[in-house]
Amino acid sequence: MNIKSLLLGSAAAFAVVSGAQAADAVVAAEPEPMEYVKVCDAYGTGFFYIPGTETCLRIGGQLRYEKRFSKVGDQNTNYDNHSRIKLDVEAKNDSEWGTVFSWMRIQGDQVNNGTSLSGSHNDDGTYGATNSLKWYYVFGIGGLEFGNFDSQWAKFFGYGGFTDDGGVYDSDWNFPDSRQYISYTVDFGSAKAFISLDNDADEFYSENRDAAGVLISRGEDHNGTLGDEHAGRKYMPDVSAGVTATIGDWQIAGGAGYDESDESVALKGLIAGNFGMFGVRFMPLW
Repeated sequence: MNIKSLLLGSAAAFAVVSGAQAADAVVAAEPEPMEYVKVCDAYGTGFFYIPGTETCLRIGGQLRYEKRFSKVGDQNTNYDNHSRIKLDVEAKNDSEWGTVFSWMRIQGDQVNNGTSLSGSHNDDGTYGATNSLKWYYVFGIGGLEFGNFDSQWAKFFGYGGFTDDGGVYDSDWNFPDSRQYISYTVDFGSAKAFISLDNDADEFYSENRDAAGVLISRGEDHNGTLGDEHAGRKYMPDVSAGVTATIGDWQIAGGAGYDESDESVALKGLIAGNFGMFGVRFMPLW
């Protein structure tokens, strides 16, 4: 073998080895197109389409801290610290029967580094050291709605005021004492009307009767501690209804509610106007 044939043989062997290595090399796959989340503007800001569906989803929440003080009569001034966290999840999509919607909230409150799961107040009207964890839900289709949240008696009228608790502080008609309810709302554009049935099976009332058994007075008593208490008739709901109309910058509304356990009627009216950064509300209650 001469030098020339040795070089040719080495070159041929190198080419075979190089070809084998090239055949075994890993080839990167083409990147698949990414499916971006699409904005859904049909139901307001914050909604986006769940990928692969026509359902719009919105996730939100709130973190809040407040410091408050109170003084009752000659008692010492009490200072409270209140923190709150909310997580809201809402889904909507269209159907032949109207918008299908569902909403859920998980809410935690803490007062004064509380350790007990309760919502009780002190005798002087201030909050004790408490923790609370609550959840609420609402779902429905079109104007039909079912849920465990603030009653339509509170929501339909915009909660009543500019205060944090909506003008009502301790009532089973609104938050935080939510109720199971089913309601139907008719939307005429500039006018709306609703009717609602509310579950009052958790209500207790204390009756004050004379020696002959005649009813003198009846008071609401959620804790069942005032004496001769009885619960609401579980097969009979509370009923409320109302109408509202918008005329320019003004809203006019009125409604009535009947508490079957207390056998009492409530009436509510509303005149409200919004003028840019200013607003005025007048709400008579009976």
